[in-house]
This record gives sequence, C-alpha cells and structure tokens, in this order.
Amino acid sequence: MSFVNVTIHLQLTTRSGFLMREKVILVCSDCLGRNYTTTKNKQVQKTRLEVVKFCPRCNKHTLHKESK
Repeated sequence: MSFVNVTIHLQLTTRSGFLMREKVILVCSDCLGRNYTTTKNKQVQKTRLEVVKFCPRCNKHTLHKESK
C-alpha cells in the first residue's frame, strides 16, 4: 500500500477503526425506485436525508428519501 492510500484510509476512519460515513440508498417518493446511493455522516446528521433528484423511471425531478 502506498503512502497516499494510507493517508486517505486514515482520514475516513475514526480512532476505533470504523468508518465515520455510512452508505445510504435514496428512494424515489413517486415510483419507489431505488435510483441513487450516497454517504452521510450519522454523527453529524441524525435526520433522514431528503434530496430532489432526477428519476429516470418517472422522467422528472422528484423527492428522493433515505430508505431504512
């Protein structure tokens, strides 16, 4: 492993070794299609993520919410 990879890995982890950011899936509120994945820091943002994004199944911009 090179020095750059080690530096990036250390920035993404806490002292205990767990990732600070968690993967979440965004679900379209109209067609319930799981179109996007993203990450969020659960220590900072405790509420569910809601973003207006383009849904290719609906062919329009709709509200996407974080799934369970």
